[in-house]
Amino acid sequence: MNKSITSTNYGRFRDLTKISYDEILGALFGAVGAYLLALNIGEVKTAYLLFLVSNVFWVSYALRKKTPWLLFNMLAMTGATLVGLNNW
Repeated sequence: MNKSITSTNYGRFRDLTKISYDEILGALFGAVGAYLLALNIGEVKTAYLLFLVSNVFWVSYALRKKTPWLLFNMLAMTGATLVGLNNW
């Protein structure tokens, strides 16, 4: 029961070479979009477009990995992104 601190069980991070392109690109586009929105520099539409690209990558990832709740979340976020784009 008591695991040593030197245990090799790092969960998801034990093999970072298995990270896929859709996962990487989804995270990067989403992060850049979030910073553009947070900086309040007038690039709101660009930020929402980056969110939309991020959403496409994450939906692809969720479908490929068969994670229904991630898919649900990303479809909801895609809807919110489309509302944001429509309002700007």
